[in-house]
Amino acid sequence: MDNKKKEKEIKYIQYPTSISDIVKIAPRKDGTILLQFLSETPDFLFENHRTLIMQDIAIQLVDLLSDATNYHPEKPQPKKKK
Repeated sequence: MDNKKKEKEIKYIQYPTSISDIVKIAPRKDGTILLQFLSETPDFLFENHRTLIMQDIAIQLVDLLSDATNYHPEKPQPKKKK
């Protein structure tokens, strides 16, 4: 039995590509993370896309964005009390 996953074909929906100026991130009690992408106009914010992802997908997203931007931040060390 072959344990390799068959690569699925991507079905593209006809949403135009947009530029997002703001990303809002909200962890939820059920373990998912809400991502909301917004564009700013002079009069209002326009929601481009909203999606829920699981924590393991969020970790993959952070890794991919870090590699794509060549930016690998480190968590700051807590300040020691004097």
